[in-house]
Amino acid sequence: MSNRCLALDFDGVLADSPRLKNNLIQTISSDYLSESNFQKVIQYLKVNSGVTRQQKFEFCQSLDPSFPLREALQRLGDALLHLEIVYEDISPFLLEYLNQFNVYIVSSAPLVDIQKWQLRCSYQLVQPSSIYHSVSDKSLVLRQIRTNLLPHTSSFTYIGDTFSDYKSAISAGWSFVAVTQYSVEDWKPVLNTLKITKLSELNSILF
Repeated sequence: MSNRCLALDFDGVLADSPRLKNNLIQTISSDYLSESNFQKVIQYLKVNSGVTRQQKFEFCQSLDPSFPLREALQRLGDALLHLEIVYEDISPFLLEYLNQFNVYIVSSAPLVDIQKWQLRCSYQLVQPSSIYHSVSDKSLVLRQIRTNLLPHTSSFTYIGDTFSDYKSAISAGWSFVAVTQYSVEDWKPVLNTLKITKLSELNSILF
């Protein structure tokens, strides 16, 4: 059994989707909200880019109860089908280290998005049973993984791109590395967090 655990967020780590998805959410929400409420959505997305699309639109609905949640989710789903997302294939990087790591994905992204990424990879790094998708509480899932792997695992590292990812990792007892390549987040609140630009730079931290 591998004695180290590596978990990855999806949006903003394996895909350049946060900025693109948030732009779509802003466009859709602007059709239904007043200007003042729309500005609140923009501020909300800046500090909550790591939550699910459902939660983002539920925030819109909290501002205006007439906000059509299902219609907005459907519009976003339709738009995402035509979105050109850049995926990062980390297979060549991690392949030689798989005997050292249990690799997981813990993300609020839906399974279909993660499956698209897997199809682009040259090697299946993450087994289906190790993919946690559509997660609303990452700290809960990370805590569960940690509990299941102890005491046979010596280190737990979560790779994310938002401040909420950082908080989830720390509260679950994981170390954290921030990927800033696609991030839309301001990392000033976490001045001491390890930061890398691209996921392939992990070897400078983990090995």
